[in-house]
Amino acid sequence: MEAGQELKHARPRRGARARPLRNESIMEARLRLLEFAGTHTMDAFLTAALDEMEALSGSTIGFYHFLEPDQRTLTLQNWSTHTLKDMCRAEGKGSHYSIDQAGVWCDCVRERRPVIHNDFAALPHRKGLPENHAPVLREMVVPVFRGNLITAIIGVGNKPTDYDEHDVQILSRLGDLSWDIVERKRTEEQLQVSENRLRLTLEGSHIGIWDWDIRTGQWYASPTFYTMLGYEPHRGFSGHGELTERVHPEDLPLVARKMEKVLTGGFDEYTCEVRMRHADGSYRWQRVTGIGVDHDRDGKTTRMLGIRVDITDRREAEEALAQRERDFRTLAENSPDNVIRYDRDCRVLYTNHQARSTLGGHGEHALGRTPLEMSPEGLIPGYLHEVEAYQSALQGVIAKGGMGEVEMHVMAASGEMQTHSVRFTEERDAEGRIVGALAIGRDVTERKKLMEQLNQSQKMEAIGQLAGGVAHDFNNILTAIIGFGNLAKMRMKAEDPQMTLIDQILAASDRAANLTRSLLAFSRKQVIIPRPVDVNGILGTVEKLLARLIGEDIELVTRPGKQSLIVMADEGQIEQVLLNLATNARDAMPKGGTLSISTEARRLGKDFPALHGFGRQGRFALITVSDTGVGMDARTRMRIFEPFFTTKELGKGTGLGLSMVYGILQQHEGFINVYSEPGKGTTFRIYLPLADMAAADALPETEARPPGGTETLLLAEDDEVVRTMTSGILREFGYRVLEAADGKEALEKALAPGMGIDLMILDVVMPKMSGKEVYEAVRREGLEYRTLFISGYTADLLNRKGFFEDGAHYLSKPASPFDLLMKIRKILDERG
Repeated sequence: MEAGQELKHARPRRGARARPLRNESIMEARLRLLEFAGTHTMDAFLTAALDEMEALSGSTIGFYHFLEPDQRTLTLQNWSTHTLKDMCRAEGKGSHYSIDQAGVWCDCVRERRPVIHNDFAALPHRKGLPENHAPVLREMVVPVFRGNLITAIIGVGNKPTDYDEHDVQILSRLGDLSWDIVERKRTEEQLQVSENRLRLTLEGSHIGIWDWDIRTGQWYASPTFYTMLGYEPHRGFSGHGELTERVHPEDLPLVARKMEKVLTGGFDEYTCEVRMRHADGSYRWQRVTGIGVDHDRDGKTTRMLGIRVDITDRREAEEALAQRERDFRTLAENSPDNVIRYDRDCRVLYTNHQARSTLGGHGEHALGRTPLEMSPEGLIPGYLHEVEAYQSALQGVIAKGGMGEVEMHVMAASGEMQTHSVRFTEERDAEGRIVGALAIGRDVTERKKLMEQLNQSQKMEAIGQLAGGVAHDFNNILTAIIGFGNLAKMRMKAEDPQMTLIDQILAASDRAANLTRSLLAFSRKQVIIPRPVDVNGILGTVEKLLARLIGEDIELVTRPGKQSLIVMADEGQIEQVLLNLATNARDAMPKGGTLSISTEARRLGKDFPALHGFGRQGRFALITVSDTGVGMDARTRMRIFEPFFTTKELGKGTGLGLSMVYGILQQHEGFINVYSEPGKGTTFRIYLPLADMAAADALPETEARPPGGTETLLLAEDDEVVRTMTSGILREFGYRVLEAADGKEALEKALAPGMGIDLMILDVVMPKMSGKEVYEAVRREGLEYRTLFISGYTADLLNRKGFFEDGAHYLSKPASPFDLLMKIRKILDERG
């Protein structure tokens, strides 16, 4: 067929053999079109294709539209010859417009299938026709698909009879063929236009181009094609066959398969990455692309163009990156920390084993989700603000680079609420662009607990130092009050009406002394003096005092146990515990209420610590203190035993009351827990170990009058009031007393001949010389005087500063005359 000649087509025959003949006609039309396409332009080919479709379907109108990849924009590409010549003079060829502006023929796009309108005028949704457009009686429109996209729309119209499925088959089969040729024509035309330009451009580039005429075997390659494999231009190999021989044996099957597809017309192009042998014998990675640009009448490729790029550096970089990724995952999967990788949109790319274990099901389904999309309320109820802060910090690192850090609560898969410290670091690609961030979270729950314990310990240490500092002077004052009070009481007759006043003074002094000991006890510096005591007896002792303390608007209910509850305890300290708890209860019931205190024996099993998180197995005296006050929330409950923590107004509370309770019970090897809810009151349960029967049988008996003596005592005390009071009591009980106002005077009297000293009573801290220095000086002179140290400082503090040797006798101020006289008599009687 000569170029420029019209394509002759045949009309389909009618009758019984119409269908087979129709198929035969379609095949003949396909052959004519394939032959025509080889010698004509794409525009001429499309017109010829429409003429064939028009003739086979018996139509008088034919049109061909291209649909852009956006599936919204149409381009009018061609009319059939008959349409342009006799039917339609409307303008618009090559124009672009949206399918929303198109008429009913675009139903095939909207419905994604062929459509037939055999009564065009009756269509309710049809639009008007453009000016000079041929009238339309009926039409058929078929979409051409490539993959999931519609690439073209082919339509015919005005057939004398109705269109049917056979007409659809004609347009579909010829339409598919036409689009294959359109794509090929596009490629040919584009290659034809750019071939020379590309050849000139790539001659000096790092891209090697090649051109292979398969029919003649003629081969061309650019200079770069040779040099990238280490050869001089146009030397080393002269054809495609020799080039193939340089492909790595492992990659050769891949190249052969892809080449075969193109050579037989199955594909128009191929791309593969293979290793090719360099002139020095090494292998270099190459990305090879080949395109079939000429084909014979059977569709087989007769000419190929291609490019080759050396990608060795890229492949090595990719392998290095892959190795780094493998190393990262190996480290991350074995890390005890939670490791999560995010992309630029804060979506999870990777979670390590620890993160998946911590988050449970949430960790397994985290991929592709942001922190806020991972159901934060389900993970950590009430802590959504922490997740928002987490994502905000993550976004900041991704946007600006650098590092970030947050602390948040996480509900672990085990159901445990954990505190995690999370650090964010940016992640960059090879070009230095931020591509995401890495989050490394560490469970710091135990560390936080230890820090809180350390802080509490430091607070307690500070109060202990303060208390120790004031104890000396305060205890000296109390010593004088207690001493003179007891001395006055000893000199009064039992029926003296002033005896009650003296008892009140001594009781108040005892409470003041207990308060000092309690301040020291909560910091665990006070050396307690445990004795067998009955918890029920302690409750009976303080009951009247508690009633006066809480006021008349609060009812006090006590329920002591039926059996004796003997514990090894400092009675004054346990009384202080009850007073502090009662004070707290009073403040929690400003409008009145009920304070209940009960005691009972309780045996705790081995499962008790595991269930409650505190305590130990054994037999205990249980003291339960309950009120009907305002109660506490969970956060307050967690902090009530902290030093200085208080919920009261400024000036109404020191925050030390419950800290003292906690410290006292720790020293008694007991423990305490609290249950409270807002509006439902508070209950404290105190557990004290019950003493064994031997201790219970050793309950002390009160002695009416302590024993005295006639021995000579050296009393060294720098406080004149205390010294006068103490010497008066000692003389009252028959002792001969030598007084010294400071350490130097005490040493002089201790070393003076003929003094006959039986016992030295030395204040530890005195001017000029300390009590210990006096003691050591006397020992150096070879005198083995028995010695009793007394001080307002705690024994623990003095021991840490090295004041005492093991076995030294010590009495803490304030001490009652009874305790002082008993201690002196015990030391003197040990002389044997």
